[in-house]
Amino acid sequence: SAGALSLHANYATLEDGTADSDGFGVAVAYDLGGGASVHFGYGDGSEDDAGTVTDDGRWSLGMAMSF
Repeated sequence: SAGALSLHANYATLEDGTADSDGFGVAVAYDLGGGASVHFGYGDGSEDDAGTVTDDGRWSLGMAMSF
């Protein structure tokens, strides 16, 4: 966190014997003042399940308001 900006990041990996997965995520929030803030998040991951590889990314955008 720095002033009105907040940043979060994570990474994970999983090996369970049948499939291997890994991925990361980032999230950013900006405080607009007056109880309102804008939030953005992005995540990307991949999975190798017996030779079948899937790779996908997802994002979200939202606004939070406190009264």
